Amino acid sequence: MRIKNVERLRRNCNVGLEQLERELENQSFDQTTIDEVQAHFKSIPEDLRSALDYVAHDICDYIGVAPKRMLYFPYVYPKKDIDQKEEFAEKMNRDFGLLKMKNGALYSILEGTLDKNWIKELWEYINPVKHENLHPISKRYTKLGPNITIGGTFTQNPGGKIIINDGKGNERVITEAFKFSPDDAIPEKVRDVFTQEEKLSKSDASNLCCKMRVWLQEESELLKMIYLQIGQTMES
Repeated sequence: MRIKNVERLRRNCNVGLEQLERELENQSFDQTTIDEVQAHFKSIPEDLRSALDYVAHDICDYIGVAPKRMLYFPYVYPKKDIDQKEEFAEKMNRDFGLLKMKNGALYSILEGTLDKNWIKELWEYINPVKHENLHPISKRYTKLGPNITIGGTFTQNPGGKIIINDGKGNERVITEAFKFSPDDAIPEKVRDVFTQEEKLSKSDASNLCCKMRVWLQEESELLKMIYLQIGQTMES
C-alpha cells in the first residue's frame, strides 16, 4: 500500500501552504516575495493530484487487479459532449472492473466525486500550471493608442473567454468572436488593443491559498473514507 507516501505528499502540501500563509501575513509581501514562493502554486496542486493517483493504484491492489495502462484517479471532468456518469462507469469497468462487486460502498464514494466542486476546481487548475505558467493566467493590461481607454485586467477563464475587469468590480466578457482555447496565444485583435504584464497580486495569492486549503481538507476526508474501505487508516 502507498498510504505512507500519500501522507508524505499531503504533509508537504501542508508545509507549503503554511509557508505561503505566513508570507501573506507579512506586511512587506510584494512581487519579490511572490517570485520566491510562487512555485508552491504548482507543486501543491500537483502533489494533491499525485496523492489521488497513488490511491488509484492502492485500489487496484485491494481488488487484485494489475493496471493494464497508465492509471489515474477515476474522476471524470464534466464536458458538454460526454455523459459524465457514463464515462465514469466505463472507466471504472476498464480499470477497476471487480470493485463494484467486491465493495459497492467504495464504488459509491468514488462516484460521489463527480458532484464535488473542489475536485472539479483542482482538475481545472492543474493543466495550466503544469504546462503554461506557475499560476493561472491573470494579466494586467495598459492602453495602446489615443482612443483606447480600457484598463484594469482581463482573465482567460477555463472556457476560453476573455473577461475584462476595470478594477472597480465591473466585468465584461469579450464577444464570441474573441473566444479562444486556453492553450492558444492571445488573439491578434486583443493583442492590438492591450499590452500585457503578468503578475500575481497579493489578493490573487491569498485567494489561491484559500482554495488550496479547501482542496487539502476536502481531499483528506475523501482519502480517509477510501482507505477505511480497504482496511487502512490514514493519519489525522
